[in-house]
Amino acid sequence: MSFQVKSLHNYHVQTQEDYYALMQELEELGYMWTSEDVPTTFNYWEIHRENTLIVVRKQHIKCVNKLWFSKVYPDKPIKRYYATYYGEHLHRTETHLGRSCVDDLLHISKVEDIHTLQEMKKIIDQLILEYEHCLGGTR
Repeated sequence: MSFQVKSLHNYHVQTQEDYYALMQELEELGYMWTSEDVPTTFNYWEIHRENTLIVVRKQHIKCVNKLWFSKVYPDKPIKRYYATYYGEHLHRTETHLGRSCVDDLLHISKVEDIHTLQEMKKIIDQLILEYEHCLGGTR
């Protein structure tokens, strides 16, 4: 499933690769950091790592901690941004966090570019961790 970044969205980038792909897309679309620098100028993923959230507003973006954002803005939707490279081609997908587990598993089962069982297990394990975190449980 391909998509284009939209203004007024909050994108969770869990890996460095996801972060780089999102920054590329944001730069191509003309977005800037609030400092007026282009998105690929900084690597903010190193600050929050797997809890990195990119807030997209009008033509500006900012980086915040996903856990903080979820506590302060519990009603604001967060979209998970995925980037998968196959050769030279970048495939971007997203999923809405907070959907039912069944919806997320159905989404994963329809992603055509997942070729290995290990990739599928990694994505499912991460979804389980995210749901457990939302419910306050631990693994």
